[in-house]
Amino acid sequence: MTRTFVTFLLVLGICQASFMLKNIDEKEVDLKYRLPSDVVIPTDYTLHLTPDLKNFTFEGEVNITLRALTTNNTLTLNSKELTIHNVKFEDLDTNKTFKNEYTEDKQHEILIITVDPQFEKDHNYSLQIQYSGILNNNSRGFYRSRVMDGDKVTYAATTYFESTNARLAFPCWDEPAYKAKFNIRLTHNKEFQAISNMDELDTQDKQDGMITTSFKETPPMSTYLVAFVVSEYKFKEDKDHNFTYRVWTKANAIDQTDYALKMGMKILEQLDLYTNISYQTFMPEKIDQVTQKDFLIGGMENWGLVIYREDRLLYDEVLSTTRTKMNVLKIIAHEFTHQWFGDLVSPKWWKYIWLNEGFATYFEYFIAHKVVPELRLDDMFVVESMQQTAMVADWSPKQRPMNQDVTSPQEISALFDSIAYSKAASVIRMMSHAMTEEVFQKGLQQYLKSTALGNADSNDLFGFLQKALDESRIKWRQPVQVIMHNWMEYPGYPTLTVKRVDGGYQVTQEQFVTVLMEIDKYRTKWWIPITCVEESTPDFSNTIPDDWLAPEEESHIVPSDIKEGWFIFNTQQTGYYRVNYDVENWELLIKELNMGNDTKIHVLNRAQMIDDAFNLARVNSLNYTVALNVALYLTHEADYMPWQPAFRHLSFLRNLLRTSEEYHTFMEKMNVYMHFDSVLLLIKNRLDVNLKNEILCAGVRSANESAWSDTRVHITESVHDANDKKNQLMVLACSNSSEILTKYLKLTLDSDYPIDFKTAAIDVVSRYPAGPQLVFDFLLKEYKRITKIPNFKNAIGEVVIAIAGGITTQQQNFD
Repeated sequence: MTRTFVTFLLVLGICQASFMLKNIDEKEVDLKYRLPSDVVIPTDYTLHLTPDLKNFTFEGEVNITLRALTTNNTLTLNSKELTIHNVKFEDLDTNKTFKNEYTEDKQHEILIITVDPQFEKDHNYSLQIQYSGILNNNSRGFYRSRVMDGDKVTYAATTYFESTNARLAFPCWDEPAYKAKFNIRLTHNKEFQAISNMDELDTQDKQDGMITTSFKETPPMSTYLVAFVVSEYKFKEDKDHNFTYRVWTKANAIDQTDYALKMGMKILEQLDLYTNISYQTFMPEKIDQVTQKDFLIGGMENWGLVIYREDRLLYDEVLSTTRTKMNVLKIIAHEFTHQWFGDLVSPKWWKYIWLNEGFATYFEYFIAHKVVPELRLDDMFVVESMQQTAMVADWSPKQRPMNQDVTSPQEISALFDSIAYSKAASVIRMMSHAMTEEVFQKGLQQYLKSTALGNADSNDLFGFLQKALDESRIKWRQPVQVIMHNWMEYPGYPTLTVKRVDGGYQVTQEQFVTVLMEIDKYRTKWWIPITCVEESTPDFSNTIPDDWLAPEEESHIVPSDIKEGWFIFNTQQTGYYRVNYDVENWELLIKELNMGNDTKIHVLNRAQMIDDAFNLARVNSLNYTVALNVALYLTHEADYMPWQPAFRHLSFLRNLLRTSEEYHTFMEKMNVYMHFDSVLLLIKNRLDVNLKNEILCAGVRSANESAWSDTRVHITESVHDANDKKNQLMVLACSNSSEILTKYLKLTLDSDYPIDFKTAAIDVVSRYPAGPQLVFDFLLKEYKRITKIPNFKNAIGEVVIAIAGGITTQQQNFD
């Protein structure tokens, strides 16, 4: 049995790692998941739901107004895990009622209704369906959410419909192109509050202590954006004239919503200004933010009713760290950006989900930077979203492209990845700098205005950017659509190799990859915007391309009369590519970096050189001696940005050495190199809240099992802030005891424990020298319990990948 499970784990991990690495022509396409596009169009939904939070069920009735595009006798829509009780179909123009029969294709989540006689083209019809369903506990569709308010345990009925889960709550045309207006009514216990996308219209008392809350009609929107919550939550609000901002959460956390309320108002104001489309144009009265403890993702951008996981929105002014403040600010900016990019303008199909998530990720940094500039989130984007996330996810030659066609719900869910979020945001940033922020903003404003309440694809976006570019002084070598084609349709990114020659700089490109197998098959080339700064004129402010490298060019000469001094390509790392130089220029750059505070090199290019040098060394494109010599300048570096990639790459080297005899020598030298003793002296008399987890980690590392258990109990019982509690409990993985870490992993299998198993296991692998072996053994021993955790296949896949990444020598044999 154990041997079988080992095989299963390895196969599962490989499958999880490679699922989205297939090109679309390598996998079978099942078009039965798609709805026919030429039969009917839904224009209005009237939806009435009655959740039962005692028995965890709900009753539903939906009345859908349809316009027929053709004469036919078959309606095909989505429905999943609903019990259909009655179907009625009538002609609204003649009041004629049709006979009907219905069948379900459960595999493809389809409800097929056949009517007699046929419905006629251009007529309007009403489809009424009565049904019931389960308030599930898997955080999808219309589900029950467990609420821990002190010692009191209650439930809320809430929703999470993206991307294909509205069909779990009501039969519908559950594809983003089918936009319609929604009139929503919720019947619920009087003790509960009901909220939805729109403001309340009225309430009606019912029998047995029930009440029906009706909401105003929504603008046309996709089904995945419909939302409602029935709960006992409290709220704080603020008003700007007749517009209301509210934040809802459990009673004992209501004072931790002040920051979210304040920042939400400021972020919405900045987005109004940037897009030149007031939020109130389409949602005139309010925007609600709501927390759920067990929400499946960080946040969901439902139009007018944004839902967050509890630990992503709450902020304690005394206990929370600067990182928590930054994360709260970013996620609000992300979800509020979606109110325009995703809600107002939705993708024609999930293939273009990057139009939602890429812009939301881009603006989560840049709009947030406008609100709180001292956090420098515009710079943070480069080291966090591009270097640390996008360029790591995208270095496999078998990664998916930004435009990836899909059909099934499983394939659609897999698109919500680092490519849709961070790579797309990095490419968006590259476009913005290549045409200037002013031109880019003008193009986006026209894109939003012209496609408002509709749907778009990447070519629609490029068309409006092209128009703005044509009206400007900026000229690209080719049309936007041509230059962006390979960035959209192929995975990966290039390395630009530069060397000084007579008359300028010779540049060539090749795809950056870490896997050499079958590499010739995946040699993509791109249109690369080239920017350059020379030592003689060190102006890093201009990021408009000096030149372009075309995909068909073997090499290209960027003209220059300068024959000496250092040079840097990819100014402020605005391009989504790496840069390698000849050894002479690397040496000149290292000398300049060691000027300390007097260096002329921009901080983002300093961070770029660290990241590029170590990654190029990792794939044998640069000698590790050069990379380490670049890093030596860090003794003079006082800015955080270059340290971010430095910590990652030094941690990678630490992991390579952790099973070797040199490990402790390496760690001792790093302690001296990074001046940890000086840091400890600085905090000797005052413990900074931002360092509390690091300080706790140092204590946990040497604690025995009794002290470790006492610490865990203290955190569990005494720390009330959910975010703070989760962060401190994660620090318990700092232990150097295999027995303690095994105990830690066992705790995470409890569904009520704040740390999930996947997070804990990956943390143990990364922190503990023998972590890969320990977690592997734990998987074998506890596999029956592990298979019962939610989404265990995804969790196991990521854990196995982490274990594989922790194997650094041929001697590590997991028997």
